[in-house]
Order: sequence, then structure tokens, then C-alpha cells
Amino acid sequence: MTISVIVPVYITNDAQIAMTMRCLESAKLTKLKYELIIVETCSDYFKDECDIHIYEKEKTTCTKSINRGFKCASGDYVVLLTNDVILKSSWLECLLDCFRIKDCGLSTLATTQLKHVEQDKIDEGIWFSVAMMKKRSDYFDENYTNSWDDSDLIMRTYIDDKKIYRNFNCVVDHLDGATEHIKADHMDNFMKNREYFINKYKNHTDNRMYKLLTEGYIIW
Repeated sequence: MTISVIVPVYITNDAQIAMTMRCLESAKLTKLKYELIIVETCSDYFKDECDIHIYEKEKTTCTKSINRGFKCASGDYVVLLTNDVILKSSWLECLLDCFRIKDCGLSTLATTQLKHVEQDKIDEGIWFSVAMMKKRSDYFDENYTNSWDDSDLIMRTYIDDKKIYRNFNCVVDHLDGATEHIKADHMDNFMKNREYFINKYKNHTDNRMYKLLTEGYIIW
């Protein structure tokens, strides 16, 4: 069993360099071995910090960058880790533990962003700033631009009769808004992607995940 961890990076200021280094250092808080893939756009600050460094000369969407990392991963399991997450001990073990549940299609962790506290339990729960899945042929729909791509993958997971589980044995910190959310056009882009999602899945309105993702998106 092998694991690949994909970290997309687009640096716009010195604070994000420090934040990314904290994220990468915290990723070492596991006893499991993993292949670290960094997809870095318009810079090469982290080329010596990973097993595979994908350099993108020109800016593209985060969705496409993440897919590049996914598609070159060699692991049986792949993990998306955004660089604004600070992990805690045994984080990778906790993600993997969720797959002991028969219908687990995606796994994630608890987070202080949602005021979670550490508990010895695994429940259904939606969050995607750190998420594990088995290697697959299709990852993010590249028609999305930097939002709702994760919701799309969650929706497809539930359509496939699988679920996303959260492990409360590991509560991580998420520096929400330190990347995409600071952009002035973030909400306009968010709503455009939401409309695309709704149109794509409007024939699946019987699925409870559709209602949760479209009407209660922020309440994760």
C-alpha cells in the first residue's frame, strides 16, 4: 500500500512561503511513508522539499494544477493537502483509518476552523482542505475554476454509493482565506461555479448531498 500527497502552491507574498513551510513540516507528523508531490506555479521555492516537483511556468486554475499532481501520483491512495493547513500527529493514519469503513469513498479530518474538538470517533463529514481517496481515473472536473470542484467530486462519490468520512481523532488547523478567498473576485467566481454545479446535477435532486452542497455549502 502506497500513498501520494499532492500540495498545490501559488505564492503571492512572503507570508505564504512561511505558511507553506509550516504545512510541509507538519506533514512529517506521521509514521507512514508517502510520496510528496508539489505542483508549484510561477515559482520554484519548494523544488527541494518534495519527491516530485511540477513547475508551471504560467498561471492556470488551481483545479487544473491539482489534477496534474493527481495524475502523476503513483500511490494506491492519493491525498490533496492545501498549503494553508497545519497538520497534527498521526494525520495520515487517521485519514487511512476511515477506509476501514466499507462504503468510504473519501476521508477527511476534523478542524479547528469548524470548532471541532478531538474525539475518538469517525462520522460522515464534508471538508476538503485535506482529503484522501483511492487512486482513480477521474479527479476534478476542470470546467470549475478554483471552487466547487471538490463538491463535484463529493457529489460523484455519493452517486457511486460511497460516502465521505471525517476522523475526529485528529483536529488540524486551517488558515481559511489565506489563499483564494483573499481575491476580490472570489465570490463572483464562487457563484458561477455553483451555477455550473446545479445545472450539472439538477437531475439528482433526490440525492441528499445535492441539497446539502447547494443550500448548506458553508455549513460543513
